[in-house]
Amino acid sequence: MNRTSCYVIARDPAPGTFEVRLRGEIDLARKAELHELIAAYARSMTGDALVDLGEVTFFDATGLAFLLDLRRECRIRGGHFSLTRVPSSTRRVVEIAGMGALLAAERAGRHPGG
Repeated sequence: MNRTSCYVIARDPAPGTFEVRLRGEIDLARKAELHELIAAYARSMTGDALVDLGEVTFFDATGLAFLLDLRRECRIRGGHFSLTRVPSSTRRVVEIAGMGALLAAERAGRHPGG
């Protein structure tokens, strides 16, 4: 089965920022892609990471693990981790999991250049 990628890395990000837009279903079937995305961040040599969740239609523990891993990598680099356009359904998953601190990093109205 050929599925489109669950992410798009911004072509024209803010200076020093790795910007990515997640889309579709972010679940166990996307685990390998999400690991690739963390590797892309590691290769980017940027400090900050901005994740746009505006096109996410489903989000589970795999997505939570990805966000936590990316945030940890940002902290190791001394960068800032932030989210934007968090859908209410995704927000509920994060809150139910007791990880509301991820939402504290939300930027209003900001999204990758695509």
